[in-house]
Amino acid sequence: MKSILRKYAELTVKLGANVQENQYVMIFSSIENRKFARMLAEECYKCKAKKVMVEWSDEKISKLTYKNCSIETLCTIEDWKVEKFKWRRDNLPALIHIEDEDPDLFKDIEPEKIAKSSQAMMKLIKPIRDEMEDKYQWTIVAMPSKRWAKKVFPNLSGKEAKEKLLEEIFKICRIDEDNDPITEWNNHNARLNERSTKLNELNFEYLHYKNELGTDLMVGLADGHKWAGGMEKTLSGVPYNPNMPTEEVFTMPHREKVNGTLVSTKPLVYNGVVIEGMKFEFKDGKVIKASATKNDETLQQILKMDENSDRLGEVALVPFNSPISNSNILFYTTLIDENASCHFALGQSYAMTLKGSETMTDEEKLAKGANSSIIHEDFMVGSSDMNIVGIKHNGEKVQVFENGNFVI
Repeated sequence: MKSILRKYAELTVKLGANVQENQYVMIFSSIENRKFARMLAEECYKCKAKKVMVEWSDEKISKLTYKNCSIETLCTIEDWKVEKFKWRRDNLPALIHIEDEDPDLFKDIEPEKIAKSSQAMMKLIKPIRDEMEDKYQWTIVAMPSKRWAKKVFPNLSGKEAKEKLLEEIFKICRIDEDNDPITEWNNHNARLNERSTKLNELNFEYLHYKNELGTDLMVGLADGHKWAGGMEKTLSGVPYNPNMPTEEVFTMPHREKVNGTLVSTKPLVYNGVVIEGMKFEFKDGKVIKASATKNDETLQQILKMDENSDRLGEVALVPFNSPISNSNILFYTTLIDENASCHFALGQSYAMTLKGSETMTDEEKLAKGANSSIIHEDFMVGSSDMNIVGIKHNGEKVQVFENGNFVI
């Protein structure tokens, strides 16, 4: 297990974040996964990183803070927190996030506390974040925590659940005792690139989604959109893999050209709260009605985070017949579950999915259909009977998905 963990750390640093010589690195880790964080730091220094810094978190302290602090206190953002983001903007460190959050961490915390404190922070950092877009490498990888593992495998003991979850993470990240995962990932990235290239050649104006659950949605794509997937590049040309695992190809929807009904197919874990049974009604790009069978109040808070958090910023295609989906495991983390299912994201668009965006003003991006928001929240909609038809600018229709899978 230790040797495979070392492979995982090397893959994360060399291919995920692709740490460059003399580059700063920031690792975000819970104290529970401190051993893996140390392993990542070792691999970063092997790549001749300038300096590795770790930001530690502790779920129990985070929960205590939400329980005991007022909304006013939680919404007061100290100057040093903003200065940290400015430092990132000026120094562009590679960022490595270890995902291990308990899906139910904040289930008994007032949704308003979580929403308003997040809103206050994100409003301050969004301008800084926008300045950094596509200028640095970042990656998110998963490591089990006891509570997360028990959520995924409730019938196993804590130790057994963690071991089982780690085994599954290795599988979906293409790592075993005998292989070279970097080679496996290079091949996988090439396949995703081929699929993106095919979709870019087709250059659809709309995608029409339909399934038996009630989804019947027409999604306009941004003018000059481009599909991407797998490996990405910074504006300076450094390749990296932001999500590990990944099975998606994605692009930018037009913020004003989404109409119809959309039904979720998997729970959304949002800030330690599990939202289930979501249904949306869109008109001219805006959610005009939404509901959830579980934690509806949290869903409504997401939609009110700012004036554009109720519009779409991403459309992503994932075949139903793919490794994570075929595992038949609900992982209760968006990092993994979104790569088992077609999905959308509410909120911010990715500028890199718009041709020529690096030289555009915010107003020009908006005119092309890009959405600007302080949030970017993915939610899953794929199903075994999902059918998607692409509609070209001349009206020609092309079947893209049939019974949940690509047919192009």
